[in-house]
Amino acid sequence: MRRADYGVAEQRRALELLARIALVDVDRAMLRAAAAIAPTNLGSLDAIHLATVMSLGQDLAGIVTYDQRLAEAAISADVEVWAPT
Repeated sequence: MRRADYGVAEQRRALELLARIALVDVDRAMLRAAAAIAPTNLGSLDAIHLATVMSLGQDLAGIVTYDQRLAEAAISADVEVWAPT
């Protein structure tokens, strides 16, 4: 749906949610950490996501993903996973 299809309350809620999202710069150290992640069946971007999550430690409550392999790898790394339906 396009933004115009949502009401003012929905748009406000979405903007409030987006304001709580932080961007993390990916540097060479993060890429090296991603390359070292097991299992090795994760794709490159999923490995980078998981390495980023793991670098945040207790500053992150968990991740949201629909990707089963990423979810399994995150759970193996003791990261809470939410997969909305």
